[in-house]
Amino acid sequence: MNIQGFYTGREFDADTFFGAHPYEGGTHFAVWAPSARDVKVITSGLSDGSWAEWQMHRSYSGCWEADAAGVTRGTCYQYRVCGADGSVVDHCDPYGTAMTLRPDGRSIVGAHPPASGRIPPGWQSAARTLMLR
Repeated sequence: MNIQGFYTGREFDADTFFGAHPYEGGTHFAVWAPSARDVKVITSGLSDGSWAEWQMHRSYSGCWEADAAGVTRGTCYQYRVCGADGSVVDHCDPYGTAMTLRPDGRSIVGAHPPASGRIPPGWQSAARTLMLR
């Protein structure tokens, strides 16, 4: 992603950079938190039922990233953000592709939409079936 284009509002593919991006053996996390002092990824629902905390590092001005080995699709996560004033808040991923039901407030590492950008036919009925379970 062209970070300068993102800053100036000319870049429209931020979802290819921000969010949770699973790869073989783990997941890469990236979030935009320009005024944060510190950001961590808190994961739960790992294969052994445990939770983990992953320290993120500032990669660009305002961007925080972390690679989390062993975090796979279906793992719940949220960002723990320490603001400029020292307050700490847990927040879902604004670029997340799957979320838990309210009021839980976590995101789920999941599959990204098709590369074509087209929504698959029948997605609404499939989603309704999942929600009614």
